[in-house]
Amino acid sequence: MDSAGAPVLPVRWSDNQVSLWPGESATLTAAFRTSDLHGSVPRLRISGWNTPTTTVGAH
Repeated sequence: MDSAGAPVLPVRWSDNQVSLWPGESATLTAAFRTSDLHGSVPRLRISGWNTPTTTVGAH
C-alpha cells in the first residue's frame, strides 16, 4: 500500500498462503512497480485468522 493506504497493484508474491505455528517465521518477497507508489514509501498490511491486523514499513 502507499502512504495514503491505497493498494499498489499488481503485486506478485513469492507465496500466497502461509500457515505458521507459534515461534515459526516466514520470509515473503513482493514484486511491484515502484512507479505505482507515486513517490511514497511502501507499507505492508499484515492480517491473520488469530492475530490483529498490523501495518509496517516495507524494506
